[in-house]
Amino acid sequence: MKNNNIRLFIVLSAVGGIGLLFYAKQHISDTGSNTGNSLYLAHCASCHGPLGKGLRNLYPSLRKNPYLSTKISELPCLIRQGVKGKIITEKGTYNQLMPPFKTFTSAELLQLISFMQQCWSSSSTTELTPNVIEQWLDSCPHE
Repeated sequence: MKNNNIRLFIVLSAVGGIGLLFYAKQHISDTGSNTGNSLYLAHCASCHGPLGKGLRNLYPSLRKNPYLSTKISELPCLIRQGVKGKIITEKGTYNQLMPPFKTFTSAELLQLISFMQQCWSSSSTTELTPNVIEQWLDSCPHE
């Protein structure tokens, strides 16, 4: 009986997860470019959630996150180099590894960051262009 309950839980969790990803894809596809949306769902949603809400105390929410507004110039470096160690936000302290995405081009970073800003930033005054992304990447601290 216990094994049946576990199997049922696994099946329902999988179906629910697929449903949530389908809902997220429908919900957020109208707010940004297909490229940014696709990049987010393929590389970011598994940790930050398909709706950018984060995952409990493991991964931070992207909603009204300062890295999408006041700290936006740091975001390309964080994405390209990954994150090791603590990140402190208004909502808590997070200490999980974020893998580096070293193969993302400047154009892909622009699409991804623009998409996330459109979905979850409360304010952003910086106009993003490929040149701006390149300048920020040039100023990344070297590992």
